[in-house]
Amino acid sequence: MLVLENMLVMGANDIVLSDFGVAVTNYDSKNYALKDGVVQGTFFYIAPERLLGTTRRASDQYSLGIAVYEWLTGVLPFKGTPEQIIFNHIHTPPPQMYGVYHHISQEVEAVVMRALAKDPEQRYPSVKDFAQALNGAVQSATEGDTQPAYRQDYTGLPQQKSERELLLWFASVYSVVVS
Repeated sequence: MLVLENMLVMGANDIVLSDFGVAVTNYDSKNYALKDGVVQGTFFYIAPERLLGTTRRASDQYSLGIAVYEWLTGVLPFKGTPEQIIFNHIHTPPPQMYGVYHHISQEVEAVVMRALAKDPEQRYPSVKDFAQALNGAVQSATEGDTQPAYRQDYTGLPQQKSERELLLWFASVYSVVVS
């Protein structure tokens, strides 16, 4: 399962994945997210189908979608007790990003939300397709006028990278990872 804590940034375009303690090698196997009724792994990033007892290739895409959501917004989509977070992964769509975060375009939001679809069949056919769609959405969004994320004189939040910088970095790294 992909989680931010297990992605080590080694350079401008290099990420090393670590901690394969809950790695699943057979995507048709039973889920290892639940063992003896206890969630194994970082439940903030676990795909709904893993919580329900199955694992597919699209499960990693969901986890990556959560990581991208967090990269872009600075927050995880679901908050609360572990039980509430697990319930929301299974039943609740993630909160909207467009309109709440001014630096997120509708195109980028649509790509991320598709990766976070509750039904794995509604996600992208592969992580590579997700990365390519995200790259295309960023390119499209940056061709038009974009609003800055924060006023230049605003000091209440740390300086944020632009959506374009974050997503171009993401797309370049993941195009290497999925190649």
